[in-house]
Amino acid sequence: MNRLLREPLVHFFIGGALLFAWYDLVADEASYAPDRIVIDANRVTALATTFQRIWLRPPTSEELDSLVSDFVDEEVLYREGLALGLDRDDLVIRRRLRQKVEFLHSDLVGFAPPTETELGEFLASNRERFRTPALASFHQVYVNPEAKTSDATPYERANSMLAHLRSGSAVEGDPTLLPESMRSVSEREISSVFGEQFAADLVALGGEGWLGPFASSFGLHLVQIDERVEEHLPELAEIRAAVAREFEAERRAEQNARFLEELRARYDIEVRMPTDKSTALSTPTVSLGG
Repeated sequence: MNRLLREPLVHFFIGGALLFAWYDLVADEASYAPDRIVIDANRVTALATTFQRIWLRPPTSEELDSLVSDFVDEEVLYREGLALGLDRDDLVIRRRLRQKVEFLHSDLVGFAPPTETELGEFLASNRERFRTPALASFHQVYVNPEAKTSDATPYERANSMLAHLRSGSAVEGDPTLLPESMRSVSEREISSVFGEQFAADLVALGGEGWLGPFASSFGLHLVQIDERVEEHLPELAEIRAAVAREFEAERRAEQNARFLEELRARYDIEVRMPTDKSTALSTPTVSLGG
C-alpha cells in the first residue's frame, strides 16, 4: 500500500477526483443542463478582473454587460461545436488538451529542491552542456583592399601600417562600419561579424602585440589580442542557477515520460502502417501491446 501511495500516477488521479468532487459541491447543478447557460457572480467578477488587468481600470456598466454577452456567445458556440463533433480530430484542440493534462500532472507531482550532490553529479555528467567557450577581447585596424590611397598593394599597405603600430605610432585604418574592438566574445560571435575565416585565424592567434594582416570577406585586418580566456568548465557555484534549471527540466521530462508510459499501459494500442507509404495499398496490423 505504501508503495502504491508513492506512485505519481495515483497522485494524479486522486488530485483529479478531488478536483471534480469539489466542483460538484460548488457548481450550480442547473449549469450542467445542455440547454441552459448560467453565468454566476464568480464568472462575472473574473471577466471584470481580466478587463481591469488589461486596461488598468474597471469596466463601465455597459462594458461589463458587453463582456457577459460575449462570454454567453462564446459558450453557445462552444456547446454547438461540441454537439457537432468539431472537437474531434482537431490537431489544435488535441494539442491543447494534451498540454492541460501535462500541466495538471506537473502541478500534482511536486519535486524536492535538488541537493548540491545531485547538481554536482549532473554537472559532471553533462560537462559539454555547460562548458564555457574560449573568449577573446581584441582591437582591429581595417585595410580596405579597394582603397586607392597609393600605388602600394593592399598587403603592402597593411604591412606598413603594422610596422607603425608595432613601433607605438597611432594608425588610423580605412573607414568601415565594422567595430574597432570586441570584448569577451566567442568564435561564433566573431564569425557572425567578421566571417568564419577571420574568426578561426583570430582564435588560433599566438603571440603578443599587433599581428597580421588577416583576411576576411571585407578586406584585411591588423589585430591585437587584449585578453584571452581559454575554454573551461565553470565551477558549480558560478553556474548553479543554470545547472539547477537544466536538472529540474530533465527530471520533469523523465517524469512526464514515465507518466505517459503508465497511461499507455492502460490502452490496447494498435497502429496500422502502410507497407508503401506513397500509395498506401495495404494496411498490415502492428500491435504496440497494452
